[in-house]
Amino acid sequence: MNKRKNWSLSLLYFALLLSFSASGHSGELTVCYDASFLFKIGESCITYKITDDNAMTVESRQQTTGMIDLLHHLEQKVSAEVSLKPFESKYLFFYEKNEHKTITHHYFFDKQIKYTSNSYRYKNKRYKSKNKLFDRKDVLDPTAAVLFIQLQDLPSVEGKLTSFFEGKYVDITYNQIGQKDISFEGDIFRCSVIDFKVPVSTSSLVTPTGVWRIYIDEQTGVIMRLELKFPLGSARLKPVSISGDRALFKKYISKGL
Repeated sequence: MNKRKNWSLSLLYFALLLSFSASGHSGELTVCYDASFLFKIGESCITYKITDDNAMTVESRQQTTGMIDLLHHLEQKVSAEVSLKPFESKYLFFYEKNEHKTITHHYFFDKQIKYTSNSYRYKNKRYKSKNKLFDRKDVLDPTAAVLFIQLQDLPSVEGKLTSFFEGKYVDITYNQIGQKDISFEGDIFRCSVIDFKVPVSTSSLVTPTGVWRIYIDEQTGVIMRLELKFPLGSARLKPVSISGDRALFKKYISKGL
C-alpha cells in the first residue's frame, strides 16, 4: 500500500472510527457503524464528548472483521481534541496495527505543529522514529476537518480547507450535491449529501479515487452514511447504533463557526 493510499484510507477511518463504550450521559454521543463492500468488512465507532464550553474530544477505534480480518488484519485508534471557539485542532493521536507493522503518530497544534511518528516493522524488526516541526498555516487534522463539516449550518454548504497528516499539507474541497432521506430505527433523517474531495489520482481498481460522499443529518449533524468510491464500486459505512446526547452538536451548529 503506497503512502498516498495510506493517507486516503486513514482520512476515511478518522471520519468514522469508534469508541465501543457507549454512554447515555448529556454531553456525550457515541455512533457505531458497520463497514461493507459487497459484504461486511469491519466495525467502527466514534465517541464525541464536550469537555468544556470551547472544546470537544473524539475517541475512536476501528477494526476489520470476518474473512477480511483473517487476510488483512487492521485495527486503528484515534484520540483528538478540538477547540470549538475558535475552531482549531489542538491534539491528535493515531495508532495503527496491521499484518506488517505498528504505527503511532502524535500531533500537537500550537504556534507550530509538533509531529512525532514511530513505526515498527515485524519482518525485519526495523524501528523508525521522526520528530519534526511544521508551520501552523491554519490547518486542521483529518478528524477536525470532518467535524468542521458536521457543524456547518446545513443544508447549504461548500468551501475549501487544508488538512495536515503524516507531515503533509493537503487541500480539500467540499460541496453539497443534494439531499436524501435515510431511515434508521424507524425514524427518517433528512440528510445533506456532501462530496469531500481529496486530490488523489490512481489507476488501480482497488485504490480510493479521492471522493468521499458523506450523508449528514441536517438536524443533529450526525453522519448517517459514508461512501468511499473505488473504480469498481463504493465501500459504505452505515450506523448500527446511536446512543447518548443526539443534540450534542446542535448549539454549536446554531452559533456558527
